Amino acid sequence: MFSIRYKIRLFSLFRACPNVTTLIINSSLLFSTTVLKNPSLWLTFNQLNKIRILSDEVYIYPKYISKFVQRFPSLTIVELEVYSIDILAPIVDILLSELSKLRLIVIQFKDDYLLSYPFSRNYIIDKRRQSFGLSKYNEDKVCIKLENQTLYIRVA
Repeated sequence: MFSIRYKIRLFSLFRACPNVTTLIINSSLLFSTTVLKNPSLWLTFNQLNKIRILSDEVYIYPKYISKFVQRFPSLTIVELEVYSIDILAPIVDILLSELSKLRLIVIQFKDDYLLSYPFSRNYIIDKRRQSFGLSKYNEDKVCIKLENQTLYIRVA
């Protein structure tokens, strides 16, 4: 896990460990221009399969997710924490339509509101089919679960 005070170690680690496939990182560091716009890290970002983004003082907005998916095209598992359920729909839409290898989304939200999420199984299937041509075999694997302030979306 890395936070803003470990920037130098993060860059050193990526260079020293070219086979990194999983990353746990604070949102303030990930969405900083130092990380996302650093070309020397792009090769490492391309090989990541799993990321967990921890919320700290930076809220995760859809505009950040749009930039994020451009840098992490190989992700199969995305876990993140958000402060507000109001931004769940745009974030999920971006992840579903931009990450072709995506298999699982886990979003933990810190609001105490009841989530009346607009994500039906058919909605997820349609979104994936529009973007990537989801096969009938994979359609059967789509599953959505809401449990204890956490939304799980299994895509395949």
